[in-house]
Amino acid sequence: MLLQADSIRFAYRDTPVLSGLYCNLRAGETLALLGRNGSGKSTFFKFLLGFLPNHQGVVKIQGSYVAPGKRLRWFSWLAQDPFLPTSLSVRGLFRLLDGRKPKQQPGVSTAADQHLAKHKRQQDNNETVVLNPYERPEIQAVWNKRIGSLSVGERRFVELAVILNQSQPILLLDEPFTGLQPSSIDAVLAAIGRKAALGHGIILSDHQYRPVLESSSRCALLVNGRLHETPAGADPAELLKSLYLPGTRAPVTPTDQP
Repeated sequence: MLLQADSIRFAYRDTPVLSGLYCNLRAGETLALLGRNGSGKSTFFKFLLGFLPNHQGVVKIQGSYVAPGKRLRWFSWLAQDPFLPTSLSVRGLFRLLDGRKPKQQPGVSTAADQHLAKHKRQQDNNETVVLNPYERPEIQAVWNKRIGSLSVGERRFVELAVILNQSQPILLLDEPFTGLQPSSIDAVLAAIGRKAALGHGIILSDHQYRPVLESSSRCALLVNGRLHETPAGADPAELLKSLYLPGTRAPVTPTDQP
């Protein structure tokens, strides 16, 4: 198992957000994380990354416990909010990223280290480039613009070209389709599929549920602080109704146990 998060609890002041949540993810899987606004999807991502203080729960990667302060090297995270430096041009950003030298990896000892080293080798061999900024028309059209001057959709596509091309084994994608045109969504879906084929585990969440469900091998609803997995072949329309219509229940299976 690539990722396991067990007995996750977190509250903002006295308001519970995550309540005994359990989640697992295998290499090559794409998990769709659905839920109403405020259900805790972004909070769960931040928990996995080790950003939340005063939490409870355990995160294991490749079967080994990983402390909050040591998790970042395992994750690529597309946050909801803009995160790229606004003063840089798009061209300057990718030239800067291309000029980075990969760090020398320490001696490999554990299975987890071996898994991480494999993905680093993929990056060194350019195998992780699944959304090429030098070929995509969406990026070439804004190549000389400052990032701060881009529209919401233009900026999001540039952010995706940064995050999807990273080598970390686990990708967390929070609202990846915000502002994107249908053709750009198709390009991102294809890139996510190639990433999964390379053995990366992916969790994605977006309010555009159709592309999320199309790109995912599993789906889970975050309700009342817990994940409830939907059975294979569940009707997407019923899932959407369960999220927005009071009194409607989706076909789900609680994931309290591994």
